[in-house]
Amino acid sequence: MREKLNIKDKRLIFICIILSMVSLFITQNYFKQAFPEASIKMNITNEEAKVKAERFLANRGIDIGDFMHAKRFGYERDSKIFLEYHLPAEKAGEILNSTNGYYWRNRWFKPKHKEEVKVYYSTRGELRTYIHQIPEDAIGDSLTQSNALNAAQFFLVGTMGIDIQDWELIESKTEKLKNRWDHEFEWKERSFNIKESNHILTVKVQGDQIGYYNERIKLPETWRLKYEKIRSKNNLLSTIGFTGLFTALITIFIMILVRARKRDIQWKTAFTWSGIIAVLLIINVFNRYPLELYSYYTQDSYLTYLTNIILFECILFPSLLALSLGILIAGSEPFYREQYPHQLSFKHILSVQGIQSRSFFNSAIVGISLTFVTFAFQTIFYLVSKEFGAWLPTEIPNLDRLGTYVPWVSVLLGGLMLAIFQESVARMFAIPFLQKYTKSKIIAVFISSFIWGIAQEGISQPFYIRGLELTITGLMISWVFLRYGILATLIWSFSVDSVSSAMILLRSPNPYYFTTGIVSVGLVFLPLIYAIISYIKNGGFIPSTNLVNALDSTNYEKSEESKKITEKRTISSPYKPLSKNRVKIGLIIGVFGLILFISIIQSYQINEPIYNYTSLEKNRDEAIEIARTYLQERGFDLSEYRSVAKSENWLSLRGFQTPVGRIGIYEYEESSIVSYILEKEGKSTLRSFLAAKNYQTMGWSVRFYRPETKREYRVWVPSEGDQTSYPYFKETLSDTTFLPFISKEEALNTVLKFADSTNIQLVNMELSEEETIEKENRTDYLFKFKADENHKGNIAEARMNLNFEIHGNYVGMVRSELKLPEAWTREYTEWTPYTIIRMFFVLGILFALPIIGIRYLLILMNNEDPNWILALSIGSLASFLWLFEYIGYATHFFNYNTSKPINIFLFETYFGGIGVSVFLGLAVIITTLLINLAWPNYFSAFKRKNRKIYLQDAFISFLCSAGAILIILSINTLATIYDSAFIGPGTFKTPNTSWSLKSLNANYPILDFLLSGMVLKSFLQMLIIAGIYYIYRQFAAKSTFWKFLVMLIIALPFVLPLKPEVTHLISNTIWIGSIFYLIRYFWKGNPWSYLFGVIGFFTLPDIIIYFNTIQDPTYRTHGFIAIFTLIAFLLYFAREAFLIQTKTTSK
Repeated sequence: MREKLNIKDKRLIFICIILSMVSLFITQNYFKQAFPEASIKMNITNEEAKVKAERFLANRGIDIGDFMHAKRFGYERDSKIFLEYHLPAEKAGEILNSTNGYYWRNRWFKPKHKEEVKVYYSTRGELRTYIHQIPEDAIGDSLTQSNALNAAQFFLVGTMGIDIQDWELIESKTEKLKNRWDHEFEWKERSFNIKESNHILTVKVQGDQIGYYNERIKLPETWRLKYEKIRSKNNLLSTIGFTGLFTALITIFIMILVRARKRDIQWKTAFTWSGIIAVLLIINVFNRYPLELYSYYTQDSYLTYLTNIILFECILFPSLLALSLGILIAGSEPFYREQYPHQLSFKHILSVQGIQSRSFFNSAIVGISLTFVTFAFQTIFYLVSKEFGAWLPTEIPNLDRLGTYVPWVSVLLGGLMLAIFQESVARMFAIPFLQKYTKSKIIAVFISSFIWGIAQEGISQPFYIRGLELTITGLMISWVFLRYGILATLIWSFSVDSVSSAMILLRSPNPYYFTTGIVSVGLVFLPLIYAIISYIKNGGFIPSTNLVNALDSTNYEKSEESKKITEKRTISSPYKPLSKNRVKIGLIIGVFGLILFISIIQSYQINEPIYNYTSLEKNRDEAIEIARTYLQERGFDLSEYRSVAKSENWLSLRGFQTPVGRIGIYEYEESSIVSYILEKEGKSTLRSFLAAKNYQTMGWSVRFYRPETKREYRVWVPSEGDQTSYPYFKETLSDTTFLPFISKEEALNTVLKFADSTNIQLVNMELSEEETIEKENRTDYLFKFKADENHKGNIAEARMNLNFEIHGNYVGMVRSELKLPEAWTREYTEWTPYTIIRMFFVLGILFALPIIGIRYLLILMNNEDPNWILALSIGSLASFLWLFEYIGYATHFFNYNTSKPINIFLFETYFGGIGVSVFLGLAVIITTLLINLAWPNYFSAFKRKNRKIYLQDAFISFLCSAGAILIILSINTLATIYDSAFIGPGTFKTPNTSWSLKSLNANYPILDFLLSGMVLKSFLQMLIIAGIYYIYRQFAAKSTFWKFLVMLIIALPFVLPLKPEVTHLISNTIWIGSIFYLIRYFWKGNPWSYLFGVIGFFTLPDIIIYFNTIQDPTYRTHGFIAIFTLIAFLLYFAREAFLIQTKTTSK
């Protein structure tokens, strides 16, 4: 029987209409006073800007006929904040418009070509920026600086219509390139001085052509320091908020594990929403194509770009994001259903029946009305706050949405994703969860609202004002949630974001944009309109009694059939010791590997420069003292400065980070310098280069700093020799620091005297670049010397450069580098379809294995009680060890921004570390639960009474694993020596990629070496391999086809080299094949073999690297302590495995 609107419903409708009308009136009349939108003078559209840019380029004789085009909107964010902080919003807007601070960006480029053009026209219709990028070796004239200055001034006067008398020349720079001279000049406007800022024009002359023009506001350094300090409190509050959200996310995941045993998770509902989100994300990828094209890397082919779009943007990222939102819904919904049984169930909120129900109608009315109320509340809140001195920057509409094909699609997707994320976490999970365990609605609502509010803290002042406003909003929304359910708040969240995003469309004079804005807002009302039409057509609502949470239970009883399925998924067969033949094979591999490796070391590595290119002969304290003495001898006062040192391998750090780095995952292969030498000159030149030690590799970067002080110093202390072999030191000064003035000629003489006094050789080097830099209270100079054709350090077209910076009247920076040719570097860093496909496999497997593992865990937990105490104990230990390692690193202070109070920096840093440690602990808990349920005897095998049967075979596995990796290292060594292009993996290890070398950067290296390196690393590797082995067995049990397919899929990420090179492919295949062989024939059902095998195969090579690299007696002592500890560990269990068992047998 259909339900009619009753008195309560009509009263609610009346109240909502009144509130909406009042709120709309307040918003319409006062919103811009509370939130003054940036007063952008939109004199031209983006299409008109493109036409003007094309006309400008045609006048300059630049043909862009076969170039690709992309466009975006841009503005000077930092300048906007600076002006609005110091001036009224209207005045700030006028200045920003007059200095062309809002602009349309147009870019023309060609794949695989360096040359490209960017032209920015301000929204007022004036040229703001012109950039013509050309190759470094492009041919051009070599004008003198005075002639180049005349050309730049002619451009400003003739083309830009600028009165040059109103501008003062403050900087000039000359650079001598291979086939031309480039000059750069900078002027400041004489009459512009707003709070010590300057209006700057920059012009660059490439040969005899104008290649660069830019207009900007240069902000005073005092403001940047002040702003960082102001922002530090906002960031602190956001950190606390994000910590709360992160805790909620972790709790949601844990609750999924707990409640999945009861079959209390509505997976179908969760992943239906995931599917909708995934489809919208994929649609939006194509919708945003014109915008994304702006970020195209021109060293890549267009095929590479499309491959990346398809594999990552259309498959991997949408799948992961949609899956994440589905998990949030899956973990939140059970608590919502349990605590609020009379609310419309989440499963039915968008079903046909649900939309036709009274509950949906009321929730939609409330949600939409609440949108108007929210805008009105914000308006009133900030109008009042401003009366008490509050400040917030003006709003910038998202003009980039105008560049998409269908703008309302972006509005729909953004609103829907934000609504699902914040309402699932902040309302549907947090409130019922906290209410259940605190027994108080008030506490639950306040905590959830507070965390939700401060997590979105912006840059407004005082720092707490935005958090306060959102906390009050959260309290209001939470009351609505408790009264009307999750649907009302979902509609509210979606509506607020959609209306905010559609504002720019609604104000556009373009009929298409205005129409899409109407569509965007109309999306909010569609479900309500459908419900109204259904009510009128059917004569009432569908009763809600069958759609509430109370009738949506999913509890079940365990069946015998499900128990049998679980039993099939466990490894429960008793352990069978290794056969005598298998033992003999293991011993042979171990002995052969040891003999072969020792022979290779004695015969080849000792005299091979590739393996002896560096040795760390200084410890951290010595490096700091050397750096301190170096600076003090040059007159720098370090009496109140703190110091921090970080061990680095510059040969790898100056190398290339593979294209994977663009998506946040860094993999280091051999240095780009090494690759260049191999390609251009061969291995004989590489050996000479490394043996000469002209280019320092391993060493210490030392920093001297003082909190909340700009002035600081950095010194590179090489591992061998002194500063002259590879000099680097730098002083960072405030722009306002006063220093005596000297002329450019005197500055150059100062550099030459400095080089002579420090034995820095400038023989066969020519001055290639000079720059004058006018500061507020001094004049600085930059001089660059480049090796000529006769310099002994030249390698093909690579040239050694020496850079000197004069601060006032003394040398404040000296740095040397081997500069590789630009064309070669572009080719070397190019992405290819192969690179994209390889990384798709790597990331796909990286994410797929945990997901598959969790799926099996949930299946196993259906019928077996997990050992939570064991899992929590192991997870907590792993988390503690990682956190101990993280806190113990002194290198955190290398990233410390001294404009920020050090206490806030430490709080943010260590809070971040705690978050990572918790995440690691959770991963270990899940892996432990999976292994313990899937392999019931795994952890019990480590008990004293159970381990005797495993230990003898574990030692055989250790010897075999160690022998296998020694054989691989030997093969790689021989290939490195004899193959013309191959460099063995790990040859150029860095503290970032080797745990043993990473311990050098710890405050207590020996503890980090033992606990975090050997113990934590070995244990985690053991768990991961055991978990992967279980997953492999599940697929392998299906058929032979699945067995080899899964093996291939798991192996591919490790087999495929970064670049398609046969030698590396063979090397990688041998490596992963050895692991498969060890697991299949030696480790398999023996938990102790996994631990001992990991130590032999993974830990041993890192110890070898450590001793090959470290020569400092203190650190070598640490290494010996680690070895003795490892030997003692092995001997302890060897006694138990062999001696005690032998005595028992004899008795």
